[in-house]
Amino acid sequence: MGRFHPVYLGRSDGMLETATKHGARITKEPNKPTPKQLDDKPKADGVKDYYREVAIDESKHMDWRRKLAAMLARDIGLDQEKGYILAHFPENYRLFEHVKTAKKGEGEPKTKTHAGGGNERQDAYLYGHPLGRKKRFRSPGDFYPHLLWLATDTEGDSDNCTCKICCPEELDASVKERDPNTQPALARRPSTQTSQSRPSNTPTPAPSTSAPATLPARLAASAQQPASPAPAAQSAARTPAKPMDYDIDRQYGIFLFRQGEMVWFDRLGAWGLGVITERWKVGNNSNYRVQPLSYPDHYTQSVVITKDVDLRPWLAWTVPPYTHERLNTISHALHYNTFDFESMAQGKFGQGTTEIDASIMAAKAIDAAYTPFGPESRQDLPSYTEIRWSGMYLGAEKIWLNEPVRLVAPPGQAATRVLVVRAIVERSHKATPQTPQPYSSVSIIGDVFVMLPHEPTTMSQAPNGIVAGSDTANVPSRMLEDIRRRNIFTIQARGSAHVWRLTERNKVVDMKDIRGRWYESTLFLPILLPGQAAEYDQKAREGVIKEVLGMMNGHGDCNTKDGTRLIPDTRAPKREQAFGKAVPQRTVIVEGVKQPQQQQMPPQQQQPSRMVTNNGAVGSGYQSHGGHQSHASVAAASNTASASAPPQQMSENPSTGFEEFMDLDGLGGGDIMGGFDQSYV
Repeated sequence: MGRFHPVYLGRSDGMLETATKHGARITKEPNKPTPKQLDDKPKADGVKDYYREVAIDESKHMDWRRKLAAMLARDIGLDQEKGYILAHFPENYRLFEHVKTAKKGEGEPKTKTHAGGGNERQDAYLYGHPLGRKKRFRSPGDFYPHLLWLATDTEGDSDNCTCKICCPEELDASVKERDPNTQPALARRPSTQTSQSRPSNTPTPAPSTSAPATLPARLAASAQQPASPAPAAQSAARTPAKPMDYDIDRQYGIFLFRQGEMVWFDRLGAWGLGVITERWKVGNNSNYRVQPLSYPDHYTQSVVITKDVDLRPWLAWTVPPYTHERLNTISHALHYNTFDFESMAQGKFGQGTTEIDASIMAAKAIDAAYTPFGPESRQDLPSYTEIRWSGMYLGAEKIWLNEPVRLVAPPGQAATRVLVVRAIVERSHKATPQTPQPYSSVSIIGDVFVMLPHEPTTMSQAPNGIVAGSDTANVPSRMLEDIRRRNIFTIQARGSAHVWRLTERNKVVDMKDIRGRWYESTLFLPILLPGQAAEYDQKAREGVIKEVLGMMNGHGDCNTKDGTRLIPDTRAPKREQAFGKAVPQRTVIVEGVKQPQQQQMPPQQQQPSRMVTNNGAVGSGYQSHGGHQSHASVAAASNTASASAPPQQMSENPSTGFEEFMDLDGLGGGDIMGGFDQSYV
């Protein structure tokens, strides 16, 4: 197979559910074939006549996406010498296949030559149009006018779409399909009771793709522009389109880390703290631009990390003590924005490394910040204003709607417990005589799932790793793909598997109940285990795949002492404001995955970072031990904000007492990730 460049769409009008009017009653129905149509049991005469969802890695699914991408590339002026494929259908659009086999005694099923296989009937239909399940697309050519409208229409007005469903001139032919007793009602986006995650057992194919294709600037902007509100007379009410990153982050293994997140990063053997400002793909490799944290006017140039293994989630490691020992004896909270770093640099707090302690203090401040983003709806009421958001930065992490987050586990519960976020609701309460100060509150609404063992299990009971009867309709694809890969190993080695079980719908929780975002064990254990990929591969063959969430700390832990939060969560209007003066003022979070131009790229890490103590002595920022394991100390700034500043000279005696600082891989013991048995300060 040739190389195909993935094309990402930033806008969709797809719906998983629509409202249908039956007489005076309005009900919701799934925007897909009916349960009767999905029933694959043979009839009395042996005929099988049913619909099934086509997985993203099946030839028919890829065939549709290749044809659509080729037409789109032609019309928007992409390089025709290259091959293209849609990374996925627009959000909430799903491909189903109508399968019909021959009756008993009528010979073998007929064989078709097109992508798809050899049943007597094997037509494919794309579901997801806001007008409901009866308004489906029958071929790539049938859907393409609608796809082109999604990609290019700046107004988001369906009247501008020329597809046979949206275009009034061509709607007459589809009226014949309409049940006389059933009329489409006002279509709605899926509510918090419904899932917007389409089932998938496989990730987007990565092996044969290279750098993602991006739409021209004008088209890309329009593709991500929120749709205009539909007039009341229209049959479909649209909400603002979600950005490209929403679709990317909800899929398994495309990027492990996200823009705006705070991470640990490897600085040539020493671990530093920074924020991801940009990400892109080079071939199949993820690249991240990281801005190190420092203190005002002593900034470090951003660096490019080209391997996931050189990053760690903020919550993967416990914060070490400050290098200035006197800071560790202060009982009250230390606030980055008000701290006197100049006095620290002049020795007021004794010996230590100012940049390192500033980065720790800044990280704790960021951990206590939150920023909702992507408004979906707004409601003004007499006592408060309610806004629903498509995502939120919570502490170090970026969280989207319709993806899982970790919940605080109830006492005595060992099972992994996650909340699939269906709504992020912020209420800004107005001042009243009883409450003269206005305030805001954020609630997260979602469905609770737990991971439960299912044994004994054989591969025949779990085709392709998914246990028969699993809830594939409501579980997000990342969770399904992770458990599928785990089950393949554990079934073969131990005859055991796991399933995700829905335990509670529409649970309302506060931010303090969220431990952080959910991480795939199959993706992060190869990074976080002491032996990394080699250790993971060995344990996987033995059928021993631990739950990586048990190795993670939680949001707010670093600011909690004896059960009391020292620094409360504070709302930052923009994500960049949460970083304060720990990063240069020009720092901007770049959305999307477009590769930056070469002249915009910071230099690669080539020289060891340096630690500058407050007395001017310079020590090695790391100790090399044949890799970035073993003794890794946190690096301070490798250069200053001024390009003309004279280079620091390496000290001949680097024994400053800080070599062991941030030896994160060496902390802890046993077979758990170093640092998890340490207490937060």
